[in-house]
Amino acid sequence: MIDERPRDPRPGFFGGLSPEVVRLGLVSFFADVSSEMLQFVFAGYSVAALAKPVIALAQTWPLVLVARTADRFGKAMRTSPRDALLADYVKPEERARAFGWHRAMDSAGAVVGPLVALLLISATNNNLRLVIALTVIPGLMGALLVLTVRESRGA
Repeated sequence: MIDERPRDPRPGFFGGLSPEVVRLGLVSFFADVSSEMLQFVFAGYSVAALAKPVIALAQTWPLVLVARTADRFGKAMRTSPRDALLADYVKPEERARAFGWHRAMDSAGAVVGPLVALLLISATNNNLRLVIALTVIPGLMGALLVLTVRESRGA
């Protein structure tokens, strides 16, 4: 006996779409994920950079607390997306080297930052507020540098 019920013209999970159409849709999805991750990383670096001058302007400890919280919030916003992008830019066998380079640059910044601060404190006749306000410059340089990062190979 022949089954004469009408067939669903959209077989399968993707409703009859060709594999190429499904793949192109996925490409678009991952490209947008990558772009949004970059914007999320940019936002994290920007929030952290802009919070630092607030500390220089603060007259009371609650404002310092708010600025410091914003700085740490910016770090939390950027860390996971940045790590995902780092992993996506390199082959799995190169990830240790990529994360090592990133960590080395992070550590170098942790050494150079206080040295520059000491030089600036000396050069500005101990104007600590000015030195703290100047921290916006390298902070924004880092945030703007994120904008030069291309979408990852994985996208």
